[in-house]
Amino acid sequence: MLSLYAKGQTEDTSIDKFAKFPQGPDKFYEYIKGEVKYPEDARKDSLTGEVHVEFIVGTTGAILPESVKVVKGLSASCDAEAIRVIKAAPKWTAATTKTEAIEQTVTFPVSFVFK
Repeated sequence: MLSLYAKGQTEDTSIDKFAKFPQGPDKFYEYIKGEVKYPEDARKDSLTGEVHVEFIVGTTGAILPESVKVVKGLSASCDAEAIRVIKAAPKWTAATTKTEAIEQTVTFPVSFVFK
């Protein structure tokens, strides 16, 4: 589940191109899968599931670290790990209107499953 909407979007805001990870959502999932370190307490408790993280892709494509937050959590340690991974993520391509780059809010799931 990938959710996108423009920050402060109004009826007058028309997004021409939505923010996206340069190589596509599948590559972003791969990035997350490769970076997530399963918290030991969650592994010990056999805890699995998803943490839904919301963040803003800025006008330069960078994820604004202060915007990263959990909107659906799993546990304190999994939530913290999901935030860490999103904050460390590579740049995206910024959303644009016909005339300018704009900030866009994205919600992305971070999965915690045993391998």
